[in-house]
Amino acid sequence: MEAQSESCKDGRTESDENPVYAKKMAETKRGRPNPKHKEFWRLHKEEQLKKMMVGEHKKPNKLEQRLIDLINRNGLQFRYVGNWELLVGGKCPDFVSVGDKKRLIELFGDYRHTVKARETAEERAAHFKQFGYETLIVWEHDLRDESRILEKIRASADGQ
Repeated sequence: MEAQSESCKDGRTESDENPVYAKKMAETKRGRPNPKHKEFWRLHKEEQLKKMMVGEHKKPNKLEQRLIDLINRNGLQFRYVGNWELLVGGKCPDFVSVGDKKRLIELFGDYRHTVKARETAEERAAHFKQFGYETLIVWEHDLRDESRILEKIRASADGQ
């Protein structure tokens, strides 16, 4: 990496020798992003986000796997889409109902979603509500009582 920052004989850096890179850097330094790039992202934001996240090979974590197993064992009408299979307004929910009702389940870990949270459960549910989805928030500590969670999920699926 240091070789890239070394100066050439005439005082330019090696990155200056690449005209495409130098142009992009100059545009960034002046604070003007490439308008074509900005327009492309405006038109294809969800598609591009999905491609980026699929490239990260996101798989269900242990907590999500526990809820997947619970849903499958009890024949609940939800499926896992937290692998960026579904995007709703640029955000990826964890589970979606397979019926005609627009219902989501968001699984929140106790540590990650309290200490390191970027958004609250209410903000996340409000975001999905804009697109017509009702969202059930399930917390990690709730999974200790499977019968209670099953009751909550069934009630959510029935629209209660």
